[in-house]
Amino acid sequence: MRIELVIDDLVLHGFDPRHGRAIADAVQGELAVLLSARAAALHERPSMDAARIDAGTFGVGTDASTARLGTIIAKAVAVAIAPELHDAPSRVDQRVPPIIGKVR
Repeated sequence: MRIELVIDDLVLHGFDPRHGRAIADAVQGELAVLLSARAAALHERPSMDAARIDAGTFGVGTDASTARLGTIIAKAVAVAIAPELHDAPSRVDQRVPPIIGKVR
Protein backbone atom coordinates (compact mmCIF):
# COMPACT_ATOMS: atom_id res chain seq x y z
CA MET A 1 0.00 0.00 0.00
CA ARG A 2 1.39 3.40 -0.95
CA ILE A 3 0.33 6.88 0.07
CA GLU A 4 2.03 9.75 -1.69
CA LEU A 5 1.80 13.31 -0.40
CA VAL A 6 3.72 16.03 -2.18
CA ILE A 7 4.10 19.44 -0.58
CA ASP A 8 5.84 21.85 -2.93
CA ASP A 9 5.74 24.82 -0.57
CA LEU A 10 5.01 24.94 3.13
CA VAL A 11 4.06 28.52 3.94
CA LEU A 12 4.32 29.46 7.60
CA HIS A 13 3.56 32.90 8.94
CA GLY A 14 4.90 34.12 12.27
CA PHE A 15 7.86 31.74 12.58
CA ASP A 16 11.56 32.52 12.56
CA PRO A 17 12.82 31.75 9.02
CA ARG A 18 16.01 30.25 10.51
CA HIS A 19 13.88 27.41 11.89
CA GLY A 20 12.15 26.66 8.57
CA ARG A 21 14.15 23.56 7.65
CA ALA A 22 13.84 22.02 11.12
CA ILE A 23 10.08 22.69 11.18
CA ALA A 24 9.67 21.23 7.68
CA ASP A 25 11.62 18.11 8.68
CA ALA A 26 9.43 17.70 11.77
CA VAL A 27 6.27 18.14 9.67
CA GLN A 28 7.48 15.49 7.22
CA GLY A 29 8.26 12.99 9.97
CA GLU A 30 4.98 13.53 11.77
CA LEU A 31 2.93 13.31 8.56
CA ALA A 32 4.56 9.93 7.89
CA VAL A 33 3.45 8.74 11.34
CA LEU A 34 -0.08 10.11 10.99
CA LEU A 35 -0.64 8.79 7.47
CA SER A 36 0.78 5.35 8.18
CA ALA A 37 -1.46 5.02 11.24
CA ARG A 38 -4.53 5.23 8.99
CA ALA A 39 -3.08 3.91 5.73
CA ALA A 40 -5.78 1.29 5.16
CA ALA A 41 -8.63 3.78 5.56
CA LEU A 42 -6.88 6.40 3.45
CA HIS A 43 -6.21 3.86 0.72
CA GLU A 44 -9.98 3.57 0.19
CA ARG A 45 -10.32 7.31 -0.47
CA PRO A 46 -10.22 8.67 -4.00
CA SER A 47 -7.10 10.51 -5.13
CA MET A 48 -6.95 14.19 -4.29
CA ASP A 49 -5.23 16.99 -6.14
CA ALA A 50 -5.31 20.41 -4.56
CA ALA A 51 -3.48 23.55 -5.59
CA ARG A 52 -3.70 24.85 -2.03
CA ILE A 53 -4.68 23.46 1.34
CA ASP A 54 -5.48 25.85 4.17
CA ALA A 55 -4.70 24.06 7.42
CA GLY A 56 -6.15 26.88 9.48
CA THR A 57 -4.74 28.85 12.36
CA PHE A 58 -3.39 27.50 15.62
CA GLY A 59 -1.76 28.85 18.72
CA VAL A 60 1.51 27.69 20.22
CA GLY A 61 3.56 28.87 23.16
CA THR A 62 6.63 30.98 22.53
CA ASP A 63 8.78 28.19 23.95
CA ALA A 64 7.53 25.48 21.55
CA SER A 65 10.31 23.38 20.04
CA THR A 66 10.59 22.88 16.28
CA ALA A 67 9.58 19.24 16.84
CA ARG A 68 6.44 20.33 18.68
CA LEU A 69 5.66 22.90 15.98
CA GLY A 70 6.14 20.24 13.32
CA THR A 71 3.72 17.94 15.11
CA ILE A 72 1.05 20.62 15.42
CA ILE A 73 1.44 21.73 11.80
CA ALA A 74 1.42 18.15 10.50
CA LYS A 75 -1.74 17.38 12.45
CA ALA A 76 -3.42 20.50 11.02
CA VAL A 77 -2.41 19.55 7.47
CA ALA A 78 -3.48 15.92 7.94
CA VAL A 79 -6.89 16.90 9.31
CA ALA A 80 -7.35 19.42 6.47
CA ILE A 81 -6.88 16.67 3.87
CA ALA A 82 -8.52 13.83 5.81
CA PRO A 83 -10.70 14.82 8.79
CA GLU A 84 -10.70 11.24 10.09
CA LEU A 85 -7.03 11.71 11.00
CA HIS A 86 -8.00 13.95 13.91
CA ASP A 87 -7.65 11.04 16.33
CA ALA A 88 -4.66 9.36 14.66
CA PRO A 89 -1.79 8.56 17.05
CA SER A 90 0.95 11.15 17.19
CA ARG A 91 4.64 11.05 18.14
CA VAL A 92 4.00 13.58 20.88
CA ASP A 93 2.67 12.33 24.20
CA GLN A 94 0.29 15.25 24.68
CA ARG A 95 -2.75 15.64 22.47
CA VAL A 96 -2.35 18.34 19.88
CA PRO A 97 -4.44 21.34 20.87
CA PRO A 98 -7.52 21.93 18.75
CA ILE A 99 -7.07 24.10 15.69
CA ILE A 100 -8.30 27.64 16.30
CA GLY A 101 -10.49 28.87 13.50
CA LYS A 102 -11.95 27.03 10.57
CA VAL A 103 -10.07 24.64 8.32
CA ARG A 104 -11.06 25.40 4.75
